[in-house]
Amino acid sequence: MNAETHTVKRERWRRVAVRIAAWTLFVALSLAVAEVAARFLFVVPEVVNFSRIDYSEVAPAAGARASLANAAFTYESAPDEARFVHHLNQYGFRDRAWTVRKMHARRVLFVGDSFVEGFMASDAETIPSVYERIARAAGVDLEAWNVGVGAAGWPEYLRLIPDAVVAFEPDEVVLVLYANDMLALAPLSDADVRAPLKPIRGGQWRSALLTTLVCVIDGRMPALARPRAPFPFFAAVPNASNPWSESGEEFSRAVEPSIAAAMRDGRFNPFVVNEPLTFATYLPRAVEVGGYMEYVKRFLDRHGVAFRVVYLPYASQVSDYYGQFSRRYSSGEVPSLTSSEYQLHASIIAAEAARLKVPFLDLTPILRAMEDGGRHMYWNYDEHMRAAGYAVAAAAIWAPPTAR
Repeated sequence: MNAETHTVKRERWRRVAVRIAAWTLFVALSLAVAEVAARFLFVVPEVVNFSRIDYSEVAPAAGARASLANAAFTYESAPDEARFVHHLNQYGFRDRAWTVRKMHARRVLFVGDSFVEGFMASDAETIPSVYERIARAAGVDLEAWNVGVGAAGWPEYLRLIPDAVVAFEPDEVVLVLYANDMLALAPLSDADVRAPLKPIRGGQWRSALLTTLVCVIDGRMPALARPRAPFPFFAAVPNASNPWSESGEEFSRAVEPSIAAAMRDGRFNPFVVNEPLTFATYLPRAVEVGGYMEYVKRFLDRHGVAFRVVYLPYASQVSDYYGQFSRRYSSGEVPSLTSSEYQLHASIIAAEAARLKVPFLDLTPILRAMEDGGRHMYWNYDEHMRAAGYAVAAAAIWAPPTAR
């Protein structure tokens, strides 16, 4: 090989190397720009695979697989002339931003359905928010997290509690059971439980671009980093998530026209049609809740987490005052639900809690005393509590010595 040929080949390889280097630099800069853009647009939470949407059987109007990270939604009861905005954190829960590292001496997770999430109250008026303020005023350094999910029940709690515990390592879990969590509850079976998630740690060192691509491949909307305008929790007809879209003719026979119109518009809970009759049917029936409570207790014991259970009754269990309103969306006569036969579930939970040595609080007597004194703890039409009711519940939960 002569010198001239060698020089030509060397120049050719030099040009190839320059092109490779240029393309490498271009790809690297493009990925860097894309990563910066992804970090600006999307959330990379500390626990990448923990999200509210995995623990809810009812999809808000935003869509079944839409991310609720940093989202907000409105919940309205037009007959009560009340409307509230829920501001959600990076995991889709109604709370401030969460950090894996503890910012206070004690971390308490409040788990439950819409009564823990605090429907029909402001962000600052939920049970966890009030509980935390009471504790801080008493000189106790704790953080109370709102892990409530509207429309959740025992099947969701069995997934949510273990996942939240391994992800965030709380000191205590307070499970607030609303009355409808017990209705037609089947005994626990092996199919109801699964292994808790293995937390995928994210945060500032995980690629936001990669996380976004994984979400897209998984069929989920990426979690947006910036707050968005609130969307309605209930969609208006026609929408598959609103049961009036398919059953409107049937429902209209049970619901007064003005109430029906609000349900169709997504301005009043469209799922409460004949709800009082459902409570009247199932409240006197025994349920087997012991298996559920024992499963949770054993899991929390293995992780050194304290456990308490609270029972929160349906409005008509504590006062007949609410019957005049609930009859307007019921097709039959609703009996009084204040007698002892309709308090069976609280007694069953109390017995199981005693067997498992789990502290238990039945809020029924406390709320009934308030109602008897002329203070209405619930809204007239919507089944949820007023801010005053949530405050009474939080104070009662704080009162036991085990809470301190």
